[in-house]
Parts: sequence; structure tokens; C-alpha cells
Amino acid sequence: MTFDRSPAPASRLTEPGLRLALPLWLAGWTVMRLGGHRGPGLGWTVAHGVWIVAILLLGGGCVALYRRGPREGGGRALASAALGMSLVGAAALVGQLGCDLVVGLRSADRTAMSDAYDRVFAVPGVQLALFQVGPALLFAGLLVLVVLAFRTGRASSQAVALVVVGIIAQVAGKPLPGWWRVVEGLGGVCLWWALASIARISPTTATTSATVTATTAGRSSTVSTARTTGT
Repeated sequence: MTFDRSPAPASRLTEPGLRLALPLWLAGWTVMRLGGHRGPGLGWTVAHGVWIVAILLLGGGCVALYRRGPREGGGRALASAALGMSLVGAAALVGQLGCDLVVGLRSADRTAMSDAYDRVFAVPGVQLALFQVGPALLFAGLLVLVVLAFRTGRASSQAVALVVVGIIAQVAGKPLPGWWRVVEGLGGVCLWWALASIARISPTTATTSATVTATTAGRSSTVSTARTTGT
């Protein structure tokens, strides 16, 4: 299965995800750290609402990354698989955040929230799909898409390194206590930096550049062959 790569109007819907998803995620993270984590209330609700928008934008950003990947052969198939994986992961994470939002709105305190989560997790497959395996697919697919964009010259090696560091920092920082959670926030900053740098490279410009390079290389090869054969 492959996806449409037409540059417009799809790019107007997906390209902003590369620039806006992580800033929004960091805004929600900041609200959560400043008080939302204490339990149900305005901070919890605002943080999770902002995160839902951020993840939807990040899903669009993954589509934009796909458009920067290989356009044929095994690379294209891998890019399609990575995009599918990231979109499934984004849907799972939105589902998780939606559960969190509803639990917060329906609970009066942390004890009530704990009881509500027990009921949610009692539904077979929900914890595995929405809270464990599902969200991990988003970041695994994101990493593959960035690596493929690097291989086509549409992302830098620095961007790849920042995505790796960002994902590791987010995973490592999430269970840390207190202000040590800043590690998770720094991971978000790394991802923001990486995706913003990729966003500066227009996929259509990159495609034109690659075509010109290939054409020039073909002409040089033709001239070299002509000289060798004396024609």
C-alpha cells in the first residue's frame, strides 16, 4: 500500500504539523507540570486538550515526512509502512488522551480518578492498545520516516540524531519524580528542533533539486562515454 504524494493542497494541511506539533505538546507539558498533574481540574483538562491537537498535528507532520522519503522501490514500501505505523500510533495516543480527558472531567479527586482508570483498564485490550504498545508505534514510525528523509537528502544527520535523543529522553524522563521530569521536556525540545529543521526544506524544492542533479549526472555520463568512444 502506498499513499498520495501530491504536493498541494495536502501540503497545506500536513506541513504545519512539522512546525507546530511539538511547540503545542510542550505548552501542554508545561501546564501539566505547573499543576495539572495534581489531579482533575483546569490544568489537567487544558493540558490534555492541547495534547490532542498536538498529536493530530504530528500525524499530519508524519505525512509531510513521508512526502520527503523515497519515491520508488523498497524504500517507498518501507516509508508507507512507517507512515501507517505512525498514524496508528497517533490514533492510539489520541485515544489515550481522550480517556484521560474524560476521566478528569468525571472525577472529583485523585481517588475517583484511580477508580475510573481501574474501570477503563478492565476493558480487554484497552491498556495494551492505548497506553502501552499503540503510542510507541507513533515514535517508531516517526524515527523511520526521518531516517528515510535523510537518505533522500531532505533531512540532516543532525535531525536524525535529535529525534533519537528526543525519543530516548521522553521515554526515560516520563517515570522520573518531581522536577526530574524536565528530562522529558528536553526530549520534546529536541524533537521540535529536529522537525523544525526538516520543515525548512521544501519537499517540492528538494524533488526539483534531485531531478536536476540526476539529469546533470546523466549528461556528464553521456559526455564521458562519448569521449571514451571517440564519438
